[in-house]
Amino acid sequence: MFADQDNLGFLVTRIEKSYYQASGKPFLWAINRVWQDGLSLGFVHRVTIAKNQGRIVSWAPQLEVLKNDSVGCFVTHCGWNSTMEAVANSRRLVCYPVAGDQFVNCKYIVDVWKIGVRMSGFGEKEVEDELRRVMEDQEMGERLKKLRDRAMGNETRLCSERNFTLFKDEMIKV
Repeated sequence: MFADQDNLGFLVTRIEKSYYQASGKPFLWAINRVWQDGLSLGFVHRVTIAKNQGRIVSWAPQLEVLKNDSVGCFVTHCGWNSTMEAVANSRRLVCYPVAGDQFVNCKYIVDVWKIGVRMSGFGEKEVEDELRRVMEDQEMGERLKKLRDRAMGNETRLCSERNFTLFKDEMIKV
């Protein structure tokens, strides 16, 4: 997913120093245990115990998390499955693409569908501004609901067509 380990290490360090402290919002951060070892003990203690601001886990059932109504936005690398799961659950997106088709997906999320923002950097002010923008944009929420309805409507139609075809094929056999 990442171009190299140095990029992920940089990202982890910058997120630790700015994102969660700047947001002041509760969070769930699913990050591989190897990368958790790189987090400072002070940060982990401060946000998970002292402030009870968040949870840091090595894995989380992403779809189940996104279904939870308490999730306001989803910070994502813009993989297609993650994007579709977020859309299906009407979750606004904060995007940080790092490789391959993630950049194209991000372009659609931000510029075409307008259901998220792209991280312009990891400075405290930038992160705080981007979180505020994505959470306070009422029109973004409306666009997301419309996109979800279109996407889920198409899924239902395709499922119905598939079931009808299976039924028809079974009837022909009889």
